Amino acid sequence: NITDLMSRVGPPQGQIWVSLVGTGFVNSHLAKCRFGQADGLGFQYINETFVSCLAPPSEVIQTVTVSISFNGVQYTDAAVQFEYIPIWTIDKLVPEIGREIGGLVLSVKGTNFVESRALSCKFGDQVVSGSSA
Repeated sequence: NITDLMSRVGPPQGQIWVSLVGTGFVNSHLAKCRFGQADGLGFQYINETFVSCLAPPSEVIQTVTVSISFNGVQYTDAAVQFEYIPIWTIDKLVPEIGREIGGLVLSVKGTNFVESRALSCKFGDQVVSGSSA
């Protein structure tokens, strides 16, 4: 039973790991994920409540239901969805320079950004939460 996805969006070329949270997951060599009607490209069992699936590519921008099978035949009736979104681009940062110690609000201008609770920016190894305007 899948209860949540840790990554709910990704690019149309796929190739990103999507973490699934749920109950009753089984470590099986037959286990696989499905994104809509397309099989996932990889599967990693973590424990009985957490697995990861490698998203396949999609030819169109769409939202698909994610399901999982532990026997390669029967799939869960999942209510969780993954959305293939257009690739985003960054056009401008305001301000373009800042202090090394940080503390400034940075505006990122671009296209195809998606509002998400996981919105963040990475500066070197440091990840900071973001918000949309």
